[in-house]
Amino acid sequence: ARIGAMSCNPAIGGLGKGHLVREVDALDGVIGRAADAAAIHYRMLNRSKGSAVWGPRVQADRRLFHDAVQSIVKSQPQLDLIAGEVAALRFDGNRVAGLELADGTRVWLNTDTALNTDLTGPQRHFQLLRGEILLETGPDPRPLEVATPAGVARPLGTRFTVRLEQERTFLAVYAGEVAITTRGHQQARLPAGFQTRFSATDIETPARADPAREAWHRGILLADDIRLDELVKELGHYQHGFINVAPEVAGLRVFGGYPLAQPERALTMLEAALPIRIQRPLPWWTEIGPGPGFRAEEK
Repeated sequence: ARIGAMSCNPAIGGLGKGHLVREVDALDGVIGRAADAAAIHYRMLNRSKGSAVWGPRVQADRRLFHDAVQSIVKSQPQLDLIAGEVAALRFDGNRVAGLELADGTRVWLNTDTALNTDLTGPQRHFQLLRGEILLETGPDPRPLEVATPAGVARPLGTRFTVRLEQERTFLAVYAGEVAITTRGHQQARLPAGFQTRFSATDIETPARADPAREAWHRGILLADDIRLDELVKELGHYQHGFINVAPEVAGLRVFGGYPLAQPERALTMLEAALPIRIQRPLPWWTEIGPGPGFRAEEK
């Protein structure tokens, strides 16, 4: 990725640009922090004149600056990062619904996702750094692989979801087949209609794929008899702040479709459908507890 690439004169600061660096830094920009991480020489310009025209300047190592910016950007929460040539944007109304890469592969990124791609070699390589993607492979005949900390998934003409969890990787196949190789060299093939989880050393027994897991790329969270706390956990990825579910109502069963782009509306829909009460003691804190008509045996 070219994010963070410097010019042929890798100097930051000076009398004029130094003011811009300070303003960007005041807005929590990264240029100042990256310059400090990559600095190889500091100098105060115009020291022979009055202090009003002094200007600090730093010479930076271009590679270190690039790496520092990349590290800061990739660690930014609520930021979807995909490094690769985008040939087209897919729209649903006025909303970007997916990306079409130069090789014809279509990619959907869930919230808080970072993905690196390399489509230049004899093998197309995707590295999932964080979050969840839905991939629909293109007509390019070159092999494709998706790498995670747990292992590698190699699709064979397919449509599938990959999601990073704690120490494991979730994989669901909706068309075609995906070959799994863990870091510990365990191997398996997952056909269409099945899902599994795998770590660096083992692969779980496949189960039937839940079609609801694919609905997020359409902006919908489908609930088919799942616990309230599980649904709220998913909604929490799309909303700033903290949502707490009281133990008394955590096990209530939920059905229906909920808009991911409007988590507040989704919570209102839940409050209308379930015997719960939603309170917001602070702008960033949401409490979900028992409401009118709640009975303990309902959960």
